[in-house]
Amino acid sequence: MTESVAMYDLRIDRSIYQTYIDRVLNYSDEVELDLNYVQVHSAGFGRKPATLKRQISKLYSIDILDCKYISFYCMEKGSKDWLHGANAYIGLRIQPEQNSMTECNFYISRSKYNNASSMVEGIANILIPILKPTYAIAYKRKIRYLPSWYAAGGIAGLPLPHKCTPDQKHERERIEAFSFASGSHQLYNHGILRDIYLDNFLTHHQLDADVLGQALRDWITSSPDHGVLEHYCQDIYRWSVPEDKIQPVTDVMWKAGRLLTRDEAEEYVYQLGLAERPACRQPGWHLKDPRPVPGDPSTW
Repeated sequence: MTESVAMYDLRIDRSIYQTYIDRVLNYSDEVELDLNYVQVHSAGFGRKPATLKRQISKLYSIDILDCKYISFYCMEKGSKDWLHGANAYIGLRIQPEQNSMTECNFYISRSKYNNASSMVEGIANILIPILKPTYAIAYKRKIRYLPSWYAAGGIAGLPLPHKCTPDQKHERERIEAFSFASGSHQLYNHGILRDIYLDNFLTHHQLDADVLGQALRDWITSSPDHGVLEHYCQDIYRWSVPEDKIQPVTDVMWKAGRLLTRDEAEEYVYQLGLAERPACRQPGWHLKDPRPVPGDPSTW
């Protein structure tokens, strides 16, 4: 299982861009990070090892100021001889608006962090305040399901639809819904959530959305069973949901319309006027199929 973070709709301040690069370059010294292998794969760079500072400088020379999203994940291994002598691994995936996907893999031989969770949190604490996403999530996902593809709304590791179990079918539907919602329409900026995770980083776009007659921020703070909402940085708040409360909270978000199916997301786009409604999509078209029963995201 990997620890992962995905950030969407970045609002990088161009005036502090160089500070941002320097901050990332200094990160390895701060956490006593030894990187014995760095790999980059993209149309521009090919696939080859390089030093951290050289590769980071290259990586962030692309159009990161206009990124669609950034995701990263960390995976631990107990064996010291795993992949180039590494005992941990960080995958960083970037998709600029105009460039092809770039992925950078860091193989770590030593760090002051003793687990993947604290390593990912350390990286997030550096990047989120600088990148200022309007929406971000922290999640766990098995490596066979490709956590970086999941961040982008890609399906990997799941059976074909006709071979899926009910939970797997629901998972495919949730990913397809987010893939549509997070495209050019960016429905997360209109109060729509991807799912409920242990840690959700929200801005007013989500916190002001209606949940059964009250704003999401008020619903969260109305009961300890709804998790904890705390200020994280700038206009970003961290909503932490205990693992045993994820399913009840998920059920409420479905009922409140904060989670949508693929068809519901498309209908919402027409209602918001973000796209022209075609003749085959008259009001009510999306109600022909019943809503799926929510699955348990903690099992993925």
